[in-house]
Amino acid sequence: MRRVKGYRYLYRRGDQLYFRRRVPAGAIAAFGGREEVQKSLGTSNIADARHLLAIEVATFDKILADLGGRPVADAVRHIVPNKSPSQTELEERVRHWLSERIERAASSELAVSGRDPDEAKRVWLDLQAHADSVKQGIGLGAEGPSITTTWLAEDICSAEGWVIDRGSSLWHHLERLVGRSQIEANSWIAADMNGEARIVQDARFSPDQYRLDDERRRQKSDDQPISIMELFEGYVAERKPAPATIKSYRRFISAFIDFLGHSDARQVRSKDVVAWKKHLLSAPNAQGLVRSAKTVGETYLSAIKTMFLWG
Repeated sequence: MRRVKGYRYLYRRGDQLYFRRRVPAGAIAAFGGREEVQKSLGTSNIADARHLLAIEVATFDKILADLGGRPVADAVRHIVPNKSPSQTELEERVRHWLSERIERAASSELAVSGRDPDEAKRVWLDLQAHADSVKQGIGLGAEGPSITTTWLAEDICSAEGWVIDRGSSLWHHLERLVGRSQIEANSWIAADMNGEARIVQDARFSPDQYRLDDERRRQKSDDQPISIMELFEGYVAERKPAPATIKSYRRFISAFIDFLGHSDARQVRSKDVVAWKKHLLSAPNAQGLVRSAKTVGETYLSAIKTMFLWG
């Protein structure tokens, strides 16, 4: 299997093109124990594969984003299908895909335009042709969406854990919205390649809608508790401290949670840490000894400070 020059994660085996990408060590469990993902794109044509590759990259990146700093088991549960989205959630997720697609264009289509004018022209024409194909698939009298539209809709549902009946109006709405986002993406990338200003054709992908999405995410984030221990596990997964450090820090943080009487990191205030410090300095330990200020500062408080700074 050899890599296709100019494209990340795109490989050729025989006459078939593949998506191939290594899985980060901390995310292997979320990918079913695989250290590498390989998937045939079902085509030997670079122009067709380019759009299918974008879908696979988006799905892979979404799993990594959902994994974040949480324990793997939590991330895997997060992507198990369990709900049907509201129309607002659906549109917000498709807008998110569109923004990711535009970001990836910087290392694919736009990178080509700076190297080879002839290849750039071919890519530009392909973007126009793909947009026309998608448009025909979602228009009046169409037999059905293009295969890339359907696959992208399926991958979005899989990544988000959504269950949508294929014959439902919500599914048809998702397919049409995904199609519109593909048309928008191709139009914006083509404009960038040609040095033109982007034109928003569908108001659902306007800057105002993205600002509303950001505001909803902030409000939702502010309302949700964050587990202190989950925060600690995130720190461990990313920073990978020594086993002895993990053991001692976990013990100190568990003691802090017991002292607080809750485990929501968002509710912790400076006064809570000061109160815990005073408690540690006055209450005897398991051996009946009073802790020194140095011990409290360099062990107990250091564990809390390290975790919250990372968070």
